[in-house]
Amino acid sequence: SLRVTVWSLTDKSVFYMKYPKEIESGFDFTRDGKFLALAERRDCKDYVSIFVCDSWKLYKHFSVESSDMA
Repeated sequence: SLRVTVWSLTDKSVFYMKYPKEIESGFDFTRDGKFLALAERRDCKDYVSIFVCDSWKLYKHFSVESSDMA
């Protein structure tokens, strides 16, 4: 399975985001760069996860009422 890996250049920590959806527009940052929205696919269902960019911690995770976000 795929995953997104984020490496910190300041403290060399590593963060993983599992199950990214393989679509061209599968992620986007807020204008201020504080949050990242990532499209995910697990168990044949689409989800969106919101991450806080300064810590890469999961902020919110929810299912999408669509059969396919592509």
